[in-house]
Amino acid sequence: MVVENALRVFNAECATNVKLAFDEMHKLSLTPQGRVQLSKLFTPEWTLTTNVTDIEMENFFSVMYGNFQGAVQYNNDNSVREYPCSLTLH
Repeated sequence: MVVENALRVFNAECATNVKLAFDEMHKLSLTPQGRVQLSKLFTPEWTLTTNVTDIEMENFFSVMYGNFQGAVQYNNDNSVREYPCSLTLH
């Protein structure tokens, strides 16, 4: 909630879009076909036959969440020049 609240204070539309994106990633993570779609967008090389463990999926989401957590945590120390909503644009 802390990250969501921080994003919402900055820009409510941004927070809504981030939530929708994470909801969609979660939905995709539940099926082999969805995981293939995720692997086309992100680093994991999952195929239809890849046995993805719970730990691997937890790590994937931890990395995704971490980008936003770090940007919110360090948003006033001048190390992050853009807000989290533009992280994926770089």
